Amino acid sequence: MAQFFAVKAMVSKPEAAGKLASLINETMKVTVLGVLEEPSKGVLALVSYDTKAEAKQAWESKVFASMSADIGSFTIRTWMNAFDGNVSESCYVAYCLDKENSIELRKSTRPAHVEWLKSSTLSNGKIGPFTIVNEKENNAVQGAVGSLLIVDYAAGMDELAKFLKNDPYAKAGLFASTELYKIRIIKQ
Repeated sequence: MAQFFAVKAMVSKPEAAGKLASLINETMKVTVLGVLEEPSKGVLALVSYDTKAEAKQAWESKVFASMSADIGSFTIRTWMNAFDGNVSESCYVAYCLDKENSIELRKSTRPAHVEWLKSSTLSNGKIGPFTIVNEKENNAVQGAVGSLLIVDYAAGMDELAKFLKNDPYAKAGLFASTELYKIRIIKQ
């Protein structure tokens, strides 16, 4: 059963981002692809594979092998698409990672977080948690360790940062880090 993975790769040279995005698009099973433009350069791709091992193998053999000198860092995280709306070509990414050992805090805060999202001004986007799955048990979700939001937010990145501070997850102190990027969507 196919599942989604978020691949985030930061490049050491800004001009490498476009080349990296093209290579990912050509060699991986991409559903959404964008170039991170601010504050630093990179690529964010949502890809679909049956297992994380398959996604990692495609990345390592087809992408990283060709561009390792230009890639500063990368992560591949299992991701669940909880809200699947389209986004405009120019939008924003919030890449949030939970503090260690905070699965219970996430679970207890989730109802308020979901209500906050439903009542928010976010009308378009792809939103969901980074999940922990047990591939031996038919990809059963065991919990979540962060959140990914790809959203249209006309007010800009500074206002998005203020908006996200009102997320019940943020107010509860769930996140160890929150990274915001402006992104140019190439494929969705």
